[in-house]
Amino acid sequence: MFENDEILIQFADDFALIIKEKNLEKLNNKTQHAVNIIFRELEKLNFSVNPQKTKAILFQNSNNMLDLKVNNIEIETVKSHPYLGITWDRYMSFGIHIKNTKLKIIDRLNMIKVINGLKQGAHPQTMVLIYNTIFRSVMEYGASIFNNARKTNKKLLSTINNQGLRKITGCTKTTPLNSLIAVAATQTLEDRHELVTCKEIARSIFNKNLVATQLLSLNEGTDNDKLSYMESIFIKEQAIFKVISPLTTIDSSIPKIEIFPELDSIKSSKNTTNPIKLKQAALYLFNGKYKNRPKIFTDASKINKQCGIGIYNAYNNNRYSFKLETETCITKAELLAIDKALSLIDEEQTNLAVIYTDSKSSCLIIDSGQHSRQTSKLVKQIIDKASKWNVTIQWIPSHINIIGNEIADRLAKFALTGNSIISNCILLSDAFILFREKSIENTNLWYREYSTEKGKTFFQFQQSINKEAWYFNKNFTNQNVRLLNRLITGHDYSKFWKAKMKLVDDEMCEICDEPENGEHVVLHCVKYGMTRSKYSFDCKFRSLIDLFKTYLTDLIIGDG
Repeated sequence: MFENDEILIQFADDFALIIKEKNLEKLNNKTQHAVNIIFRELEKLNFSVNPQKTKAILFQNSNNMLDLKVNNIEIETVKSHPYLGITWDRYMSFGIHIKNTKLKIIDRLNMIKVINGLKQGAHPQTMVLIYNTIFRSVMEYGASIFNNARKTNKKLLSTINNQGLRKITGCTKTTPLNSLIAVAATQTLEDRHELVTCKEIARSIFNKNLVATQLLSLNEGTDNDKLSYMESIFIKEQAIFKVISPLTTIDSSIPKIEIFPELDSIKSSKNTTNPIKLKQAALYLFNGKYKNRPKIFTDASKINKQCGIGIYNAYNNNRYSFKLETETCITKAELLAIDKALSLIDEEQTNLAVIYTDSKSSCLIIDSGQHSRQTSKLVKQIIDKASKWNVTIQWIPSHINIIGNEIADRLAKFALTGNSIISNCILLSDAFILFREKSIENTNLWYREYSTEKGKTFFQFQQSINKEAWYFNKNFTNQNVRLLNRLITGHDYSKFWKAKMKLVDDEMCEICDEPENGEHVVLHCVKYGMTRSKYSFDCKFRSLIDLFKTYLTDLIIGDG
């Protein structure tokens, strides 16, 4: 909005002083001065402001009114006001915002009830997708801000969220929270909010905005009680945030470097071209176009969460292996290998070298970066160093028995078990992947701990929360899935369950004199012996969990 960041920073500093002012008269004077600055800057940008629609909030536990005017029109002082989709109140408790969000969710919950009829309603698989679209998007908007609210206010959202999950899965009210989350194949609301906040901070770091400046200047010794929700998340995950490669501007005066993501003589895809022909095309480059130019081969390897890079300098026969300190995707590791090779070129002052890489995507990223106005800091480093020493980057196909490439490949794999570790930056997309993985790990840790006390029945069936629910892409009706969900969680509408809910007086089976729960009805009760004899599992199983594990084995994904 303002002409430059300095004005905005000064404005923020002025407001910090205003907030600390308790004398109402001085507060009015300072605030009026700040408002005048804002409107002067807006006029320079040809913005017109309607004072009648402008509101002021005094963030104090008092009924004082600010005396502010714009163009001799008084600005109304209110106790709460919506701004960018979030309702701000004078206590900064966000109670009004959360209650408004709850009302929106209730409206959507009524929609779910309409399309989720027992017999003709939508399948739970479809309902989960609808939940992600119309429930989660509303509950996660502004999570980094309203999570500063009191626990009692935030609990309102958790309650309505659980209500929605029960509706789409067919589970009962008494279903333990861990079983409910696992059946829906989702995460707890708290973990989702933390993930959303991590992504928001990562974007700020990448774009180097004022939020990033404030967060990066945080003192680690700050009392946690004095930190905002966003600040506490930043402190918690700062090891990842501080290695994100930020967006930077490309210097248009730097000459473009030569990047070739294809072999000159090969027009078809690598997968459809004879390997011998590919090797001949690569050797033709070595001994033709790039003859007498220093050759450097780079490669990267990744196993589980370990990444390594290898560099082979065929010009002086030097070999380098480095393990990366921070996990990254394989394409980013390939870029880091190229960057490290360029650093070695810079140290040795090697001119006109050719870097050979088998990562076509890396070549395309670098080429796209040099033709853009902005790119990541890592790509800019590669462009700057390559331009300085007139380096050409050439793609060559992998695994066609090119000696230099094979050596670089072995060096990259050796790095995974080596002790030579280098620090590295990561791309924004890498940060998102890391945060997603950590969020899933945290949810599964919570799931296992919670299952030691509640939800033990479903935990026997599935020991982790999977990416997809057991009923995804399975040929079951809506009614069948809902019934199975209740049976697997152990919270069904059996006589035993109704007795616990005090809906009936007696939990015992009238014939067998045993508690009439779902397991007893399906496997043991003589009343249903004729029905049970129609199925192959008759008399083979002593528990429902054994039955489900046998017949639903292909439905379990992951550790379950």
